[in-house]
Amino acid sequence: MTEELIVYEQPVSELVRVCLRLEYLFKQLDNSLQLEASTSYTRNLVRILIEIVIILDRPDLKSKLTQEFHRLIKVISSLQAIVSVNKETVASTLAELNKLLNYFVNTKGKIAQALRDNEFIASIRLPLTTPGGDCSFDAPAFYYWQEQSINIRLANINAWLKHLDEIRLAVDLFLKIIRESAEPRKIVAENGYYHDILNTQPASQLICIGLAKKIEVYPEASVGKHRMNIRFLHPSIDQRPTQTEKSVDFLLTVCNI
Repeated sequence: MTEELIVYEQPVSELVRVCLRLEYLFKQLDNSLQLEASTSYTRNLVRILIEIVIILDRPDLKSKLTQEFHRLIKVISSLQAIVSVNKETVASTLAELNKLLNYFVNTKGKIAQALRDNEFIASIRLPLTTPGGDCSFDAPAFYYWQEQSINIRLANINAWLKHLDEIRLAVDLFLKIIRESAEPRKIVAENGYYHDILNTQPASQLICIGLAKKIEVYPEASVGKHRMNIRFLHPSIDQRPTQTEKSVDFLLTVCNI
């Protein structure tokens, strides 16, 4: 399969699910930062920032990340004994994991605690997550801030974003390791349906489904700890999508490490 693909990712573990959401929001930040500066531009950046902070509010996220990094360090360290493994890549990955692990272990509070403690951000969290809530009468402080020069607003935003540097590096590294842990397999879904049993040792963490763009279906995956079911549906804007009756060629990657 050499055609241009659309890749759909289905998380199996909750930590991967959270990291995929954070990655998605970080990419939105990048895209927004490339747009022409305006009032709506900075409003959108702040909204995305607050969505990230809300995800980082999870009380168990920091502990889950540190536990997973401890586990990955142990697993990847064991690869050094394999002759065919690139020792430099392993050493570099271990150095990055240890650096980020030390940061999370030695930093007090939740991840990006400084953003949570910021009075201005705290005051606009509710208005910006409420439809139409950032009107001048609901969020006068935010309305005033938007009337400041673009240089002032961007300076504030860039200062806030610096508090997300480590978690972004951790998310990028973690997902990179997971995605590179397996190779894709060519699969045929008969009558638009495929199911399989998942290994539990090690547990599957991410399912990737690659479809050629020219194929006019999309996957709907149901994935649990022990099995997965994938249906391929015809898209429809006006009617309920229906499962295709044709066989569908796709690439399946079951990521675990």
